[in-house]
Amino acid sequence: AQRLQEKYDKQVQHRSEAAAAFGAADCRRFIEQAGDDVPDLILLSVGYDAAIARLPIAEFRSSVEQMIRTLSGDRGALVVLVTPMPLNHDPRLKGREVAAHIDTRPYTWQLELMAQQHTLPLLRTGAALAESALGPEKLYSDNLSLSDDGHLILADAAERLLSGQ
Repeated sequence: AQRLQEKYDKQVQHRSEAAAAFGAADCRRFIEQAGDDVPDLILLSVGYDAAIARLPIAEFRSSVEQMIRTLSGDRGALVVLVTPMPLNHDPRLKGREVAAHIDTRPYTWQLELMAQQHTLPLLRTGAALAESALGPEKLYSDNLSLSDDGHLILADAAERLLSGQ
């Protein structure tokens, strides 16, 4: 948020509405609570919790479709879809047993399709991480979570995406 504020000389508000069961109702509540102060930009990062919960793909797609409609609505906010991160499988890091049974790829593919369908920008988390010179041991804090460096890589990728680079 600070980098955006410095770059665009505009007040930046950061809100994280992360929750394991985040859905369309949460998006409606978010927009209602924003009132006239609707954000210009919304990064919708979904799929990770759905993969962990093994949510059926049709249910995931339906939920995300509703979220997109709610968030993009008539308020003028730019919605950027963010794909779930690929999980790491490093035996030296915590969470390997859990990560071994989770596959985020089907959820990533659905976001790819929905970005095309709704003509929305798409931040490909796996591609951004793969382009980094850092190895997995620097990008992940454990097999299920990105490190601070991993999050900075995504922030840089979002900046490039939004600036058209």
